[in-house]
Amino acid sequence: MGPGINVLPYIPIPIGGVGSDTLVRDMIDLDCWILSTGAGHNSCLPDSREMFWRMVLDPARGGRRVYTSSAPLSLPAGTRNPRIRSFMSGAFDRPIPAAIPPFTENEEKTVICTVFNELNEKSCVGLDNPPSFSRNIAAPPTVHSNGRMVFVGGSNLGKIAKAASEKGSLVVDLTASGWSPKPGNIKKVAEVLKNLNLQPCDTIVIDAMANSAYFGTDENGLPMPPAKSGEDGRYHMLGDLQLAPTSVFKTNLRQIDSLLEQGGGAMVVILVPLPRYAWNSCCGDSEHVTNQGEKDF
Repeated sequence: MGPGINVLPYIPIPIGGVGSDTLVRDMIDLDCWILSTGAGHNSCLPDSREMFWRMVLDPARGGRRVYTSSAPLSLPAGTRNPRIRSFMSGAFDRPIPAAIPPFTENEEKTVICTVFNELNEKSCVGLDNPPSFSRNIAAPPTVHSNGRMVFVGGSNLGKIAKAASEKGSLVVDLTASGWSPKPGNIKKVAEVLKNLNLQPCDTIVIDAMANSAYFGTDENGLPMPPAKSGEDGRYHMLGDLQLAPTSVFKTNLRQIDSLLEQGGGAMVVILVPLPRYAWNSCCGDSEHVTNQGEKDF
């Protein structure tokens, strides 16, 4: 690896257990290969390795045990030599577990703390030791304890509302394709917000400018709002792309004020328009966003 990167070959620690004697044998073969390269004695984690195998192979852990013989494997010649060579660890001299049961909390703590101690001692990485091994996972907070999330905007914000709902939030989705803060749209949303009786624990997310921040250009060079296609149902920017004038943003903010009156003290998040056409046009039509390749775009 590059400068400052120290590779310590080590077998994965199966905290959740292993249900296959073949996989257990593969782990033993991998460990034998690490030792055969010389990496396992000094540059690896010998104390952690010894602790792990002593625990896993302890007959007191119970379970069915099997004898297995190794088969030739194709492995690199060393940790720093990728040349493939044949490797065979040989028959194991005692029964190996047919399965490794999941580690108990104390077993996990013993193995991981040993690894952390060695890493801190040899590599001075400063890992917290011991970390928490508690398996008392707290139940996720209910959506009601966090309040409702009300989304107001166009289809892009609707995708975020859907994602929030899938993550467990209590979502009120007031988004619509092509939505903009026109007086009629604002009036409808304001009525809904009033009926929701929002509280300070609720959140309103407003994206009022996504569909009004950019304009296309008509044949006379005048700004033209995006046109909805009857073929794909999407909005397209004909001609050169223009940024909406400042007056449009001022008008939008005034329209938003009437929504805030129905906020009921809820937290309000107002999103700014994203540079949605900076790298990609609205579609593959060469007559749309025609100035995208220009130097001052």
